[in-house]
Amino acid sequence: MHSSILAVTTFCVCFAVSVLCAVTLAERNGRKAVVLFAVAGVFIACVKIWLFRQAPQWLDTPLDAQKYQLHAQALAAHWQGVPVSARLYQLVGLSALRSEDWWLPGVDIAYSSVLGTHEWIYAAYLAVWASVAPDWPTWAAYSNGALAALFPAGAYGIARGLGSSAKVATLAGGIALVDPSAAVNGAWLLKDTLASWCVVVALWATVGLISRPRISLFFVLGASLGMLGAVRFMAMMVVLIALVPLLPVFVAQRRIALSGGLLVASLCGLFLFHLLNAFPGVESDWLRPFGLVSGILAGQADTLTASAVGGGGASAVDSTVSDWYELVSESPLRAIVTGIARTLFAPYPWVMITDGLDSRNGVELYYPGVLLWIICLPGIFWAIWLYLRNPCLPAIFIGLVIGGCLLAYLVFMGEWSTRQRVFMLPVFFSLAAIGWVDLTQRVRSRTLHSASTFRSTDSEL
Repeated sequence: MHSSILAVTTFCVCFAVSVLCAVTLAERNGRKAVVLFAVAGVFIACVKIWLFRQAPQWLDTPLDAQKYQLHAQALAAHWQGVPVSARLYQLVGLSALRSEDWWLPGVDIAYSSVLGTHEWIYAAYLAVWASVAPDWPTWAAYSNGALAALFPAGAYGIARGLGSSAKVATLAGGIALVDPSAAVNGAWLLKDTLASWCVVVALWATVGLISRPRISLFFVLGASLGMLGAVRFMAMMVVLIALVPLLPVFVAQRRIALSGGLLVASLCGLFLFHLLNAFPGVESDWLRPFGLVSGILAGQADTLTASAVGGGGASAVDSTVSDWYELVSESPLRAIVTGIARTLFAPYPWVMITDGLDSRNGVELYYPGVLLWIICLPGIFWAIWLYLRNPCLPAIFIGLVIGGCLLAYLVFMGEWSTRQRVFMLPVFFSLAAIGWVDLTQRVRSRTLHSASTFRSTDSEL
């Protein structure tokens, strides 16, 4: 049933979940700040989404965004007991699994199998909107603003967890508040907004547990990891792998409860991911999640091999990645330089000046965000240098996650840029604030010292 009242209620629920997570994850003395950031965040995010939806470039909708909407419509129709055409709604899993053209009501097949992907949760999220809201794509786009309300609060909380002052953490939250990149993804109904939401919750929970373990954070970590696997599997695996080397460290520090709690939360996250992958079925085999993960990793390895050798067919990825592997085979040095340059600066904002804007290319919507990103880069690198000189466990964990994501994207796609980078931006903004504040303090201190030395020398003369 479509109703504006239901739509408003659903939007409020999304925002309430974001605020509840922020309050749960924050330290007691930081809860007021994160609530204020969340309230400001939802308002500003909705304004940014509205602005991007007015731009002509917004009409250049990415193909995967169109696919998410088709899958959402298919799920909504299935929930209403309506037969769904596999061909019309691109249900590649149903076609490959049963060679059937229709998804009939009452057929007991996992949604991941029907849609042909284990990352199906965002399509289900959109399907909820398709079921309750009139003009549901518009409502769903603004609901991404309710999810994005967590990002400035998360940047604040992660910065605090890394040992920064409240003033520095407020700067981190302020940067996330004005960042336009997440709003671009939200306006297009891309899953990156939900992926970023899950990543922020998982990293914030882990950093909080390292600093001061709380039982509630273990539950939040496990739930966010399971959800993350069903939104962006690679990110879930990177977080899990980053947790592994910390466990023996905590044992050596005699923090046995923390080490055991993190291990249990990680296993619960894996099992939740498995349950979501089997949903709406029920799976009782506790060892099956490990087989699921190994199967997905093997499939991605096959994709990597197919693309690297220039193979086509179903196992190869898109032409952009194939071009990357072709460049690697022809000129490895050039490929490395290109990958680094695109990771740091793409999409190149100076193209606005050299080539102008054609108002038809959706990538142009990312230019304002990449300008902010480039401004943040010196602070990010300086913060990394600070933590390399004076490491702490939260910073080591964040560094392992960033390094794992960077390696995965460079290997599979040749770059970590544009929309792929957006889901980690709140973490980067935390580092940028820490680095820039330290840099400015050092410059100010040296300037004052030089001026003092000059005055004392002048007085002696």
